[in-house]
Amino acid sequence: MFKLSFFINIFKILNILNTLGQNLKSVLFLFSLILAPYSSANFQTEVNIGVALQKLKESNDINIYGLTLEHFDKILLIKGPLAETAYLNKSSSWYLAGIDLEKTDTTIGILGRTQFINKNTYIELELNTNFKKSDSLQELSLNMGYYLDDYLRVSASTSFSKGNGWNEFILFCARKLFPLTNNQNIAFEYATAIEDEDFLEYQSATLTYYPVDFALLSLGISHNTKERKGTYIDFSTQYYFTTQFEISASFGYTNYDGVGDFWALSTSYRF
Repeated sequence: MFKLSFFINIFKILNILNTLGQNLKSVLFLFSLILAPYSSANFQTEVNIGVALQKLKESNDINIYGLTLEHFDKILLIKGPLAETAYLNKSSSWYLAGIDLEKTDTTIGILGRTQFINKNTYIELELNTNFKKSDSLQELSLNMGYYLDDYLRVSASTSFSKGNGWNEFILFCARKLFPLTNNQNIAFEYATAIEDEDFLEYQSATLTYYPVDFALLSLGISHNTKERKGTYIDFSTQYYFTTQFEISASFGYTNYDGVGDFWALSTSYRF
């Protein structure tokens, strides 16, 4: 789907899952996506590569490398910033990703399918395999979303671990787009989780501003009062140089014990 960057979003999601008491073998695609705003494109496949650095205060920093590929069932014709921002061109797709976390002996493989059941309803199924020191751990994530209209989407996500069953949490999310004047748009996204029958112990909010139809600025804040208590703040930006080529960057800061800053840079090409 259209996103700030598949790679950058994966590692935003890792921080979310860590606040939910999950670890790196957990599902990587449970949070709704930040979307790209470019106004004119004609493509069916997107390739994304990225690098990231997770600083740690009490151990060696982790270098991260990623490659993703997404192929849509049909060619996408984008018409205006609202079209891509609100998924007006809805298409099912397959996606494949490989993520390597240096110095942790961890490689993550992701295979996923987004399937639109009808015009406004979709289901995402994703298989995540974590290879660590010859040990293979697998999880299956399920995400269901519905568009109430062209400006408002709601979704719910959860995951299942091989050998353990349901991971006992559900992440709910709502995203609202507010069109402004002169092709400017603002999107607001709110998410909260139910974990072990507890409500509102994890919450997050993301504000995305589209100043023009080929760039975005985003600010996200999440807070958790359970497990790893604390707050995570991230800043992201994206710029399309052409209808096919973009660069995304992200910086994250948290007060979690032992965790430092997070930096990421990625680029995508569509054809």
